Amino acid sequence: MESQSSSHHPIALSFDLEYWWCSELLRNVHREEKIEIIEEATHQALDLLDKHNRKSTFFVLGSAAKKHPDLIRHIHQRGHEIAAHSYSHRNIFELTPQEFEEDLKKTTEILTSITSEKPIGYRAPNFSFDQNTNWVYGILKRFGYKYSSSVFPFKTKLYGLPKAPLSPYSPSPSDLTLPDPQGQFIEFPATVLKVLGKNIPVSGGIYFRLLPVSFTKFALKRIIKERPAIFYLHMRDLHEHVPRIKRLSFEARIIHYFGLKNAIKKFECLLKHFEFKAVIDVLGLT
Repeated sequence: MESQSSSHHPIALSFDLEYWWCSELLRNVHREEKIEIIEEATHQALDLLDKHNRKSTFFVLGSAAKKHPDLIRHIHQRGHEIAAHSYSHRNIFELTPQEFEEDLKKTTEILTSITSEKPIGYRAPNFSFDQNTNWVYGILKRFGYKYSSSVFPFKTKLYGLPKAPLSPYSPSPSDLTLPDPQGQFIEFPATVLKVLGKNIPVSGGIYFRLLPVSFTKFALKRIIKERPAIFYLHMRDLHEHVPRIKRLSFEARIIHYFGLKNAIKKFECLLKHFEFKAVIDVLGLT
């Protein structure tokens, strides 16, 4: 069996544990009676991680943790890191500092009460940190957080800071794309592959389902020769039977449903090939 060389940088594996309808493109079709897949999808992922002896960080939505505390406790007991993914899944650039603080406080209290450990990692919904949200780091530090994975160095209409550093860094208080040599808080940006000066997203989600697994393996192997990487998935990315919504745009159907049939097989291929770790271990914060 192939495996990554010990001379290479590590790869962090992360899951966004949220409801399948939390996607920005499904906002207008949300209904409370929608079927949940959180329990089934999470146990499926946990069994695969156990099978291949891999560890991960679960960025947990506070409202989902409140509804499924036993599941979050189970993830933690199986040796995975529990981190925060907001309570309401609203974009950070839509919130005031006070609203963000209230959301963070609620999520932190819920996760701490379930695991008896205070989370130190945070991921913003939709990677929604931008140049207008630099104030978030001060609030995160005040609540005891030590790292975030909320910046994507690739621009889409939903998110992205293409000029952000590619390796983990401490963001400058005045410019989120500049490192602060004196900073203590770590931002672990989503992993991209630089090709001819352009950043190409290869680090998970829809990109994982769109790209051939052979290319994903090639890209990750190339990246970890130079720097640590982080791979992310939503629970819905691995669940073939995500409920179908008919009244979606073509773009939304591709983003939410393309490649689900083979996703588990592709993910297990990556688990066999790479020694994934939790973010906290990759950053040396244990």
